[in-house]
Amino acid sequence: IDKHILRDCQFAPVLCQFVDEGCNYKGRAQDLDNHLKKDHLHHMIIFRDQIANQERIIEKQDEIIHQQDSLLQSLLQRNEYNFTHYITDYSKQFNLARKYREHSVIYSDPFTVGKHGYKLCLIIFPNGNSIGKNKYLSVYLQLIKSEYDNILIWPFNCKVTIKLIDQNADSNKRKDIAFSILPDKKRKQAAFMKPKDDDFTYFGSSMLISHKQLKTCQYILNDTIYLQVVVTPVDDIGV
Repeated sequence: IDKHILRDCQFAPVLCQFVDEGCNYKGRAQDLDNHLKKDHLHHMIIFRDQIANQERIIEKQDEIIHQQDSLLQSLLQRNEYNFTHYITDYSKQFNLARKYREHSVIYSDPFTVGKHGYKLCLIIFPNGNSIGKNKYLSVYLQLIKSEYDNILIWPFNCKVTIKLIDQNADSNKRKDIAFSILPDKKRKQAAFMKPKDDDFTYFGSSMLISHKQLKTCQYILNDTIYLQVVVTPVDDIGV
């Protein structure tokens, strides 16, 4: 009898095959075909509503993903330290550096990574230094002694990016020149060790940009260049 009711009986109560989509029909098996034909519009409305609901869920999930991505970017940026330095009368500074040894280098004001972190400054050679002499703009960073050095972790272990900013008014068309360096803790290079009074070690790029390329785009605008430093700690820096 049970098999008969389940498989063959036309009077057995059945549910619509779209019950999971929201159709509430419950009737005799023999009337099911008629229900499907008669209420096909109702089924289409159910499907439409289901699709609309899924779209709302997807939109909500996209919104949540966007919020989480924004939060992640915010958290990452909190661990980044930015410093921007500009040089005015650049053509004059360049000509002085080319002609006179005592004018060959420019120092930025010191800046600190975090409130009680590493202290650094930019060292700029307008007419180049080392292998970049007479052909390139050379830019370096130097670690400077500070009152917080004893509580910091050494050697210095931060990813550092030096950027020459393209001053194009359309930010989408800017072609910044960037050079990044990540210290190798195993090598224990002098430039990344705790600074001493007599230290003059630095790290960076001897060939950040050639004099020829510097005249392209808008790296020099109103006879001014902008250099930006982005410091990203790889490990806890101890502060």
